[in-house]
Amino acid sequence: MRIYYRYWLVFIISLILLSITFFIENNPLPLKGEYYWSHLIRDCLTQYVRILLTLLAFIACYQFKLNPWITAFCVFAIFPIVSFIEGTIYKGSHNLIPFELITFFLWSLPTVAAGYLGKWLQHKNVQSNNI
Repeated sequence: MRIYYRYWLVFIISLILLSITFFIENNPLPLKGEYYWSHLIRDCLTQYVRILLTLLAFIACYQFKLNPWITAFCVFAIFPIVSFIEGTIYKGSHNLIPFELITFFLWSLPTVAAGYLGKWLQHKNVQSNNI
């Protein structure tokens, strides 16, 4: 049961990183209306934040022995959540959800790779300590 709290921790840390980026970058707010939240979150996803999110997945899988796929989902979960909410609120945006989900999946692949790398290094570290 305790391991699920670690996934929530990864989700919350990723939200904090996106929020900090919003305040540091000083990007202008998107225009109110359709896709407001999607544009706001995508503007926060800079190259530096992608690197930090990848490092977050690496550290989480190395330190806590988490599943890399679930960790990547937790890191990028805010994007599909916002897409589904906007898809239910705005009438024309529900057609784009499959393409957005494919985009979010592609964005999460480096995070999955970093998670597997962290898990592999943790496994090698355990093996070297047992010798």
